Amino acid sequence: METEDEVMRAFLGASLRGCEGGRVRRLKGFVKGAHFEPEAHSPNAAAFVRKAGSAEVEARAQALYDRIRRAFAYKRRELVYSCEGGSAVIKGPDFEAAVQVGQDPEEPRSYRIVTEAGGFTRPEVVADETFVEVFRHHCDTVVIGFPRSLDIAARIDALEDGAPGLAEYLEYPADASSLSVCVPGAPVRLELRPDHAAFTLANGGDLRRLIDGTARLLAEFGRAGAGLVLPGGGR
Repeated sequence: METEDEVMRAFLGASLRGCEGGRVRRLKGFVKGAHFEPEAHSPNAAAFVRKAGSAEVEARAQALYDRIRRAFAYKRRELVYSCEGGSAVIKGPDFEAAVQVGQDPEEPRSYRIVTEAGGFTRPEVVADETFVEVFRHHCDTVVIGFPRSLDIAARIDALEDGAPGLAEYLEYPADASSLSVCVPGAPVRLELRPDHAAFTLANGGDLRRLIDGTARLLAEFGRAGAGLVLPGGGR
């Protein structure tokens, strides 16, 4: 069974992500009459989208840099900022943030701008109100990577035996290669794979609801003996 501290330590290896998108022709670098939206996925199309969206990334990254610097009272030399080719990175003492644009993997004529925070040096940073306020409307998913392949079948068995409140909401294929958990009314839903777990806001809300819901679901798994592998350790 994970303690509260152990549950929060899972966030050390986590990344918090959110994305938004639209048609490529809406990007500032897209010139009507001179450019055409990609009709397919290709390296050239991906490069074109990154170039067309570089102004959006630069503006968002600069605004995020300013918010981080002011909210955490960081000094200039404590932050490292880089922005090039449709990708920006902000490195600070407590975490890293990134903004990048790319071609939508499902719709070639659309783009996605992804904002991400990770590389946490202290787990409590994630739950800190300052961090939550800065990223409140930027992220809707927590992704926790595992240091080695997770035995999903064993987690399913443990949940079906020890978590009756969750058992009826488990969805998995016959080979138990993945697991989905979506409890009606719960703040987050879980998609579990051998190499990672993704917790996503199920019914709207903000970052505080996402973090608290993720922590509660991690704790429920732990109480049932189905604890998830934590980065840097594992079972």
